[in-house]
Amino acid sequence: MSAPDPVQYIGQVERDCEGLLWAVLYIGPNVISRERVRSLRRGRRRITDMLLAAADRTSRPIEDRRPAAKNVVVIYVIGQPPKPYRAPTTSPPTAQGEGTP
Repeated sequence: MSAPDPVQYIGQVERDCEGLLWAVLYIGPNVISRERVRSLRRGRRRITDMLLAAADRTSRPIEDRRPAAKNVVVIYVIGQPPKPYRAPTTSPPTAQGEGTP
C-alpha cells in the first residue's frame, strides 16, 4: 500500500484593485475558495479555517489501526532558561531593633 500524494494548499490575503481584502485558498494554480474579509488579521484566521475545512473534505479514513509510535517533543527556547522556582523560606520572626545599629 503506497501513501497518497500530498496535496499542497496555498492561502493568502489579497487586495484587489478597488482596495478590498480577500482570503483566497489555492490548490496548485486553481482557486478553490475566495471570501471577502475586513482586515488582514481576520483574513489570516479565515484562511486557517478554510484550509482545515478543505483538509477535512479531502481526508481519507485511516486503514492502519496500529498504535502510533511514541514521539518525544523537544521545545528549544531561545535565550536564557527560566530560573528554577524556589519556595519562600520561613524564618523565625525577629524583634524590631535587634541587629540594627
